[in-house]
Amino acid sequence: MDAALIYKWNATVPGREAAGLQLMKEVNEFCEKAIAEGQITSYDWYLPAGPGWSLLVVHGEWAPLQALVAMPEMQMLNMRSALVNEGLEWGFFGRGDAIEPIMGVYGAAVAQVT
Repeated sequence: MDAALIYKWNATVPGREAAGLQLMKEVNEFCEKAIAEGQITSYDWYLPAGPGWSLLVVHGEWAPLQALVAMPEMQMLNMRSALVNEGLEWGFFGRGDAIEPIMGVYGAAVAQVT
């Protein structure tokens, strides 16, 4: 099933710009290694040309991405990202053939609360 981890943040915490640049370098290295090991298929940075929020989209298959999120190294990158970037949010998303199972779970949840 096709999936993505999507990260969104507003700006770097003032005074932590150097840490943010270092973190971006480490995230690139982590993602390149994950591609080489078949854990993800690609990743893309979307950075604003002026004020605004930024995105990182990590593409892959459902199960390998879930395993990636559970890795201590990935958890450390996520925690450091929250300390360096204002308003950091991230989520696990499905697309393509992953939509039907997600909607099935959603339907079951709706049935339990209505």
